[in-house]
Amino acid sequence: MRLFTKTLLSFAAVILFESLFTALFATNTIEATNRNDARRELESEARATYDNFNAWKRRIWKDLIALSKDERVLSAASLDNRSERATRISRYLERSFFRTGYDVVFLSILPEGYTNIIPIGYNTFSLSDLQSLRSERGQPYVEVGTIGHIMAIIGVLRIPAGSGGSVEVFIVKRVDRQFCESIASSRNAFCSFYVDGSPFDGGGAEAASGTLPVALSPQDSYGEAYRQSAASGWYNIAVQRVPNVAASLQGRSVVMATFVSNLRYENRLRSVREIVILVSAATAVLMLLLSLVLTSNITVPVRRLLGAMRRFQHGEYVAASPEGSSVEISELLSGFNEMAAKLHQDRLSMDRYLKEITFLNEYNERVIESIRSGIVVLNEAGLVQKANAAFAAMVAKRPEEVYDRSLELLEPELFGGIVAEGIEDIRQGRTELRGSVRRTRGRHVFEIKLYPLHPESISGPCILVIDDVSRKMELEEKIFQAEKLSSLSMLSAGVAHEINNPLSSIMTHVQNLIFDEQDQEKQVSHLGPRFYVFFFRPSVLS
Repeated sequence: MRLFTKTLLSFAAVILFESLFTALFATNTIEATNRNDARRELESEARATYDNFNAWKRRIWKDLIALSKDERVLSAASLDNRSERATRISRYLERSFFRTGYDVVFLSILPEGYTNIIPIGYNTFSLSDLQSLRSERGQPYVEVGTIGHIMAIIGVLRIPAGSGGSVEVFIVKRVDRQFCESIASSRNAFCSFYVDGSPFDGGGAEAASGTLPVALSPQDSYGEAYRQSAASGWYNIAVQRVPNVAASLQGRSVVMATFVSNLRYENRLRSVREIVILVSAATAVLMLLLSLVLTSNITVPVRRLLGAMRRFQHGEYVAASPEGSSVEISELLSGFNEMAAKLHQDRLSMDRYLKEITFLNEYNERVIESIRSGIVVLNEAGLVQKANAAFAAMVAKRPEEVYDRSLELLEPELFGGIVAEGIEDIRQGRTELRGSVRRTRGRHVFEIKLYPLHPESISGPCILVIDDVSRKMELEEKIFQAEKLSSLSMLSAGVAHEINNPLSSIMTHVQNLIFDEQDQEKQVSHLGPRFYVFFFRPSVLS
């Protein structure tokens, strides 16, 4: 029964793991596909909606251009009769923009102050709101602004009139919910306009209540957000900055947000999860039946196999095949017995190798410690990895105090400067051998040799061998001094010999001249006793 329980639990764990893995894999795959599809759909809807919005602006601008070049409007504007001028222009505007889809055409004649509201569609603008409109430029232009509390697309045209006046024509298209529904490219999407992150009047603000979850920086003109909650569900949102805003909106962030429903992607993901759950449940039932069958056919052979394993634990390395076992179980037990024998032989070999390695390690440690030269191994970071007792004595430290330390910190006078450069050259693989002789303030002289630890590699750890050659250098200096004194003596003897030869000849000739001189006064020296001695004792100079 225990095997059955374990088998059942194992199968349950496998099923659970498989279900989770499948669910995660399928979910991640579907989510990745949904993200890609949602991104493409959102970009397409946002582009189409933005193009439709710009189409209205272009349409208004084209009508303004055509109106500015119309001879009938220009001739009517040049009339001196103000009443007739206003009447003719108003009638022409009403006929020209009938059924164009605009909401209002507002006419203002200056300086008389004559105004006329020409309703084209459904008008909700008051006269006071429309009178706030002003033309800021001499040429036709289109901008997005506010009239009262309503956002609108406003086309502005100024026509010079007689007597120094002007005729200003304003074409107004209200940006409300109906307008936003008309520019949306599909039923699955709608758009809304936001000012400083909050929904403006109309434009689908009911479905997208609250602040906009996408914030654009001053240098950005487009942004996206996915799976955002709105009043009627989850939406993917694309935000685009609205250009050419009126003076009333200057300095404020005016954006158009396109909302695309995320419902079909949620339904796709939910369907995949339901399928995974159903498949997992069916697999669980199948595994339960399979575990019952396998348990009845495996329990007895496995128990016999466990008995053979216990005998192996007590030193019986070869076990007989269980009676009545299947061919597979018998082969398994034979393989197990062969493996146990091989493991026993490997264990004996491993013990022998461990003893040899331990002996060699201890032997090498004794050899290194017995060397009177300082030996240091530096790792890749330039820190002491290994050092013998002789090196610790050279730097006046205990052996455990030198490990994981920099040589320059241990003994700056000895290992700084050119030695540090040599260590870096060895570690970087720029040279294979480096040597240096350093003197310390205590009149000690050390010979330092650097070697790479792995000569075949380009860079890596290095070895330092430090020898105290103070006595050797002192002896060499004494020998050198003796050699200098001997050379000086030989030089002095040679110089004396070279000077003595001409002096001897001079003395001989002087004495001959004295002996040959007959005048007694000339024979006597007037230079004093010293000169006399000089002439009559030539042996002193020899």
